[in-house]
Parts: sequence; structure tokens; C-alpha cells
Amino acid sequence: MIQQTITTTDTINFAMAIETFLQIETVGRSTKTKTWYRDKLFNFANQMGGSSRTINTVIELDLFAWYEKLERSSIAPDTKHGYIRAVKKFFKFLHRRNILPINLAQELRLPKLPKRARKGISDHNAKQIINAARQNARDYALINFLESTNARRGGIADLRISNLFLDQPEPLCRRAIIHEKGDIDRTVVMSPEAHRALVHWLQVRNHQSDHVFTTAKGTPLSTAGISEILDRYREKLKISEPCSPHQWRHRWCRKRIQDGMPLPQVSQLAGHKSITVTADFYGTFAIDELHQAFDKYYKPP
Repeated sequence: MIQQTITTTDTINFAMAIETFLQIETVGRSTKTKTWYRDKLFNFANQMGGSSRTINTVIELDLFAWYEKLERSSIAPDTKHGYIRAVKKFFKFLHRRNILPINLAQELRLPKLPKRARKGISDHNAKQIINAARQNARDYALINFLESTNARRGGIADLRISNLFLDQPEPLCRRAIIHEKGDIDRTVVMSPEAHRALVHWLQVRNHQSDHVFTTAKGTPLSTAGISEILDRYREKLKISEPCSPHQWRHRWCRKRIQDGMPLPQVSQLAGHKSITVTADFYGTFAIDELHQAFDKYYKPP
């Protein structure tokens, strides 16, 4: 292991520290996430004098100089935010592992990103994918569960039969307990069609596993596997817009708000940390939607 070669802090250079960070901090994360951190951190190291520079020669003023240069650059706000977020996490790791005596990036502030309306996958494409999945019991159950519960893909991948209540009377039979990011358990509610699809899938699969969604061999379906299923239908149907699990979450939140569900209930069902998150991401409407709402609710004196 790379971290085993590190003996004293005065011998640790950027390359060694970054590789150690990636080995420890991105365990279980997707290849895409690991590549994202690697690219950001090695780019940062190059701007700090190269990956061979020893970590203990970096001072706080070096980071503020880099930060100011980044702020003045013409790169997109999201890209700036990503670089600063990666660097902050990197130096927090170095301090936690006693590689550096202090967290040099602690005072770097993440820039505010512009608020954007997040619509998610369109109703038309959602219906296309659901209909195309009807011939596959597992996919049909999975996509209906995703569509109606708004569960994150990690929660879906980890969903267990022991956390379902399918044989209970209404409405309990349409609830499930999922384990999601932040090591949090929460209860979600599924549609009647998702309930029927889950019952059918568990009846026809030819293996026993406490994991609900599995491969043909009976091994648990991974988060990447869930994304690959959606990508396969996207390619089959020649859909150009993104169809990732998170796009389905965006659609769910947007639709519930449009349908008139109170924002606190949308926030709680979505598993957001606070109602502010829900309002920031989904409380901004296009002018056409605002115009329709005006015509619906405006009453002349």
C-alpha cells in the first residue's frame, strides 16, 4: 500500500499524498468519482510547483494565492467550486491523518453557485423507459420503485427484503426502509404499480437473497449496475437527454411541487437535510410555469 511507504512528513510529496488520499477516501466510490478527484488534485499540485513538491513546504499563503488566481480565472463557477471542494477535502484528510499539523484549507470558502431550476428526466422519456422495461421483471420493478419513491441509487442497491412490508395491508405494504448516504435510514412510499412489480419480481426470480435487486447470478446489484440499466434503455430508445437515477430524483421533486404538494412534505419524502435544499434546487420555476400559476390563482378585485 502506498501509505505504508510514508515514514516522515518531510518525505511526503504531493503525488504520494494524493495517491494515499485516493486509496483511503474513495474506497467504494465509482471510477468516475476517483478520476474526478485525481484530475482536480494533480492539477492543483502542478500549480503548487509540481507533484514532487513535499507537502510540508506548503504554507497557507500558497493556498490563498492559488484561490485568488482561481477566482480571477474565466473557468465556469461549477468548475471553480469543484476544485476548491476537492482541495478542502484533501487538506482536511492530511490534517486528520497527522500528515500536516493544521488544515491549511480550512479558511478557503466555497463560492456560491447560481441557483438553477432542476427539471430532471421528462415525463415522455420516463414513460418510454418504464414501458420498455415491462418485459424484464427486475428492471420494471426497479424503475417503478425509483420513479415513485425518489430513492437514491445507493438506497436502491442496498434495499433488503427484510426492509419491505409487501404482504401487509394498505398502506403499510407500500412502504420501505432504505439506507442512504450519510448512514441514514428513512422510510419511502411506493406507488401501487411499484408494489405489484416488486411482488412479481420476487416471485419469479430463481434465487434467494435478502437483497431485493440482484443480477442473474443472485449477487446484489451495484450502484453502477443500476446506472447501467438506465443507460441501456436510454441507448435502446435513442433518448438524448440524461436519464441517470439523479435525473429521476429531480423529476420527482419537480413534479410533486408542481402538483401542489407542500414543500416540507416534498423535502422530507426526498430525504433532504433541510427544506432550504429543496427550495434552492426545485423552487425556481420557468416563466411559462409562473404564468400558468398566475392565471390559475390570480383573482381580480
